[in-house]
Amino acid sequence: MRIGTHVSIAQGVWNAPGNAAQVGAECFQFFSRSPHGINLASVKNNIYYGSISIIKDELERGNLLGCRAVMTHLGSFGELSEKEGLAKVAKAIVKILETYEGSTQLLLEISAGAGRVVGDTFEEIAAILESKELKKYDIGVCFDTCHAFTSGYDLRDKKSVDETLKQFDKVIGFEKLVMVHANDSKGDLGQHLDRHEHLGDGKIGLDGFKFLAKHKVLSKLDWVLETPKDNPTDDPRNIATLKKLAS
Repeated sequence: MRIGTHVSIAQGVWNAPGNAAQVGAECFQFFSRSPHGINLASVKNNIYYGSISIIKDELERGNLLGCRAVMTHLGSFGELSEKEGLAKVAKAIVKILETYEGSTQLLLEISAGAGRVVGDTFEEIAAILESKELKKYDIGVCFDTCHAFTSGYDLRDKKSVDETLKQFDKVIGFEKLVMVHANDSKGDLGQHLDRHEHLGDGKIGLDGFKFLAKHKVLSKLDWVLETPKDNPTDDPRNIATLKKLAS
């Protein structure tokens, strides 16, 4: 397991590795552009095709920078049915990947599900990955602990962690799991509230993260914190907490 955090690229993307090292991170994540406005299920062509173009550009940029992966949220169903929305997302991802030849992998993130957001269940993610047009592509999954929990997947104790991850493997498959976003949750189980909290200060709690960190599959992945950054000690403290739980 490598443990890291989301870092700033203020004054240049080349500052990201140094910013990560300063807080004791072993891996890191950053935004190379504003993360807002992407919707691969939009019925508005300017948003739909604009989102496709943005993610294509991000993959090419990630490839130039030597990034392991580019992670994306999928957008919102809006006025579409679930079936229509999932099909639209799958077609968008085909358009993103059909001419892409780089080595940076595309990852789909599990969502919190607020406002009919796509991907808040394992079944929705699986439906996209298993669509006929996408089976030939190497697409991975990012497991966000806060999002999964507030979507209704319990992670508070060993039994819950084991059951949730067993379900993930059955529906999506561990072979698709590439990384973990490690965030405690301000929202309760199944509340669909995308509000991250420091490890141990939220509704999941330290016991949950201990069993997640010691899981036979998750313990071999990269973990990236997206916890609050209220002061400069927050990242080092959360990283140290997670390293202790994993040891």
